[in-house]
Amino acid sequence: MNLNDKKALIIGIEYHKSKDKMEGAANDAKNIKNMLHTVFQYDIQSITLMTEKQNQPNLIPTRENILAQFKKLAEDAKKDRAKEIVVFYAGHQIEPNHSINGVMPRILPIDYRDKTKGPIYDAELMNIFNSTADMTSCRVLMIFDCCHSSQNIFLPHQYWYDKTCDFKGKIPYYCYVKTISSARFQQKNMLMPLQNEVMWKKIKKWKPAVPTWKWHNKILPTQSLYIPTKKMIILSACKPSEKAAGLRDKKGDWRGILTHSLISILKKTQPNKLTCKQLCFSLAKTTALSSAKNKQTPILSSNFPISDETPFFE
Repeated sequence: MNLNDKKALIIGIEYHKSKDKMEGAANDAKNIKNMLHTVFQYDIQSITLMTEKQNQPNLIPTRENILAQFKKLAEDAKKDRAKEIVVFYAGHQIEPNHSINGVMPRILPIDYRDKTKGPIYDAELMNIFNSTADMTSCRVLMIFDCCHSSQNIFLPHQYWYDKTCDFKGKIPYYCYVKTISSARFQQKNMLMPLQNEVMWKKIKKWKPAVPTWKWHNKILPTQSLYIPTKKMIILSACKPSEKAAGLRDKKGDWRGILTHSLISILKKTQPNKLTCKQLCFSLAKTTALSSAKNKQTPILSSNFPISDETPFFE
């Protein structure tokens, strides 16, 4: 097995020195790195981790450093003929109605509020891949655990599971019950009804509507942004209108629900045999239980039609 045929760039930003401070992103990044190494046999030297607590200055997640690491990732993938690239990002994302020049960014570095720096856009990332030849044989998997993460997705195919119900509230149904003539029943001295006074009556009752999980497949208009890989899959934590929630683990540390659920599912199953559809279903159920107060719908996007047998990891 070629230890260099799999590459990964893992980014976790908590914005410690700004008013945007959050918790859990660095933990998520470290856990994803450990999972890739232990479960999917990624060479530890082929995984680049970027957090604010890194000792190496070039691994601090500034705008300049992130773009440099993306460029290095693409160049290394070309040099080593990598078969798979994983990109993970946990951090902030701006709300849909706060776009910058009408375009939504993909990654918010720690210095994104600096007017001379700013956020990172999809076009910038794709230009890096486009400038690197021979990327057509490499599979790219991108995971975004952040609020509004599926907004501005440029891939034409989108998939998700959610709970749907044909009825709101309760569902009507009919049944038959034994009843007695009301006039006869009102007599004070009546202890037992006469045989011919007992009759069957059809009544209407209500029972709670039980929602079912439904698989959605949406095809978006073709985007002008060129995708330089045969297979690209993006897993987003939620819909554009939703926020990504977090939870505390047994140690009391914060984690993103999507990342926590993803790692739990992959560790409990045969990860190389887990299909995209199975993963979406498991994530939808897990995130629904974990974030009951905050609706969160994981979205899977791709540049090719996903079948029932398409694996999430190859």
